[in-house]
Amino acid sequence: LTYGFDKKLVALLRHSSIFAKLELKVIYQFTSKYSLALYEAICRRINLHGCVQEFTLDEFRNLLRVEQGKLKGFAQLNQKAIQPALLEVNGLADFQVSLMPRKQGSA
Repeated sequence: LTYGFDKKLVALLRHSSIFAKLELKVIYQFTSKYSLALYEAICRRINLHGCVQEFTLDEFRNLLRVEQGKLKGFAQLNQKAIQPALLEVNGLADFQVSLMPRKQGSA
């Protein structure tokens, strides 16, 4: 069996910020679905230089693929999804992720 890829496709994939190189040895070690979701999201952005991105709480909840109606408040989301995901990704991946929550509005 022999196969090949068009040179244009190879160039696109090599320099793309859409297609990510995921390390299977890292993926297999995750114990949390939120870690995997965070890892995939970061890998998709890895080719973006100086990537700092802001998300609303709902956008970040979607990024982590939190089921609708679960982990509704920030404290619960942070404790059950965000902090465990950060710990695993930072411990297993060859890059570091940091999160700086920003409170908006009055509370």
